Amino acid sequence: WISGDPFKQGEQKLAGTGKTPEQSVIPQEIAEEFLSKDRKYWQAWREIDDTEVVTSLNIFRIRQKFAYPTATVAMRIPFTYTLLQNHLERLQAAGLPGVSVEEIGLTPDNRKLQIVRIADTATIPASERRTIVITAREHATEAASSWFLSGALADVATMSTTDPRRRGVTWLFIPIQDPDGSAQASFDRLTEAFV
Repeated sequence: WISGDPFKQGEQKLAGTGKTPEQSVIPQEIAEEFLSKDRKYWQAWREIDDTEVVTSLNIFRIRQKFAYPTATVAMRIPFTYTLLQNHLERLQAAGLPGVSVEEIGLTPDNRKLQIVRIADTATIPASERRTIVITAREHATEAASSWFLSGALADVATMSTTDPRRRGVTWLFIPIQDPDGSAQASFDRLTEAFV
């Protein structure tokens, strides 16, 4: 099995050879439900079984069979500040070349403001490098932007340092611009005081 964790490299990406992957997120008796349709990939969430659009009634139906009497259903899996901290800890622990997590300050509620820097590890002078900045969550409740950023970050962080997209480039990722607003589910907290 291949792990769904984008920060695991080499042998660490392997997740066992049993009926289901070795993992600690999903109860083992239902873990098989979280395999991809081709049964090669495992992730800690699953897609909807079936959908139907009924245009005559102007409705959209979702069908899902659950193994347990309770379940969490989300249009998007929430991307919380706590989840971000977990991602960043794993990213730092991976020790990928040129990748660093920088704390640039604290919010009024004492949450970290963070930037992930992915720098060219070659000896190209800083003045000759391009900088690409990707930010998410100016509007704190728009979690989809953090998921996009997380995917882009994993892609850039794990690509070869000789890849043309990494050579001569400094990437800056700001996963959540407004951590306090995110925690408070306040859409416009960052900009509501602007006149």
